[in-house]
Amino acid sequence: MYNLSVIVLMDKLNKDKIKMLNSLKKQTLKEIEMFCITDDPNDVKDYENIKVVEDFDKALECASGEYTAITNSNTFFEDKWAEKVYDYAKIDNEDMIICDLDIEDYKENTLKSFNLANIGNDINRIVILNWNLCNILFKTEKIKNIKLKMNNKYNELLFILETLTRCEKIGYAEDVKCYLYMKESEFNKIELKDIEELKEVLKQVKETYKKENKYDEQYKDILSAIAFILLGVNSVIKLNSKQQELDIDIKEKEREIINFLDINFFEWRNNKILKSSFIKKELPYVWYANKMYRYGYIDLFNKLYKLIYRK
Repeated sequence: MYNLSVIVLMDKLNKDKIKMLNSLKKQTLKEIEMFCITDDPNDVKDYENIKVVEDFDKALECASGEYTAITNSNTFFEDKWAEKVYDYAKIDNEDMIICDLDIEDYKENTLKSFNLANIGNDINRIVILNWNLCNILFKTEKIKNIKLKMNNKYNELLFILETLTRCEKIGYAEDVKCYLYMKESEFNKIELKDIEELKEVLKQVKETYKKENKYDEQYKDILSAIAFILLGVNSVIKLNSKQQELDIDIKEKEREIINFLDINFFEWRNNKILKSSFIKKELPYVWYANKMYRYGYIDLFNKLYKLIYRK
């Protein structure tokens, strides 16, 4: 049995995938197996220790590591990443272990840095996660039979949220970081179809939680907090910045989003997580948004956000 399995989702359009493959090849952890999901076996012809598989389900079925990492070809890891994050996972036998993440453009300028040290052991704090799979290590037994839907922009969000109810112990790998590369122009990109896809993913997760009898008070708060942050705040901020480009009635779209939240995740209005000192410290703009949204001051919040937070 391997210590770690790594599943790589290869992006055929990524010209810098060699950098990611080399970073995996140099890992100091020896008991590691690697799978690559690609249409072109030539992608990994120079990497004899990487096995090509046809899809994610097959890769997960074959994974024999105690822990599994899922990444894509836009990611880069330091040489000791696997060794360090695995050691942290083993200390307390974590089901999910998270490390820091820097999102960078291809000129290696940092677009956003996620320091997740304050996640600790409180599962409620998972709401500040960046929802990328590349900086998370899962105990393999916890993710067996969970699907990763490749045709959805929010496939990683869906996968993590569906896994969450299986993970009792969530930890943080201190001083461990990985890097995700994307074009700066894509960082705040949003389309109207993205809003609809996000709504469907959130509703799907809610139904999954209900079927598994996990939609209790705690998970209602977690899911409604995530829905508010991703849909009610982050998406609205992006829509406001792209208003002219998208040619939309922004007030109508805001009302539509709040109406969706009130119907499907009404707990956002009295959410303990969103009102907590933790959110005020880690995501202050979300804390203020929650306070102002409840009194209908969405436009005022967006004006203040542009003045205070936008670079």
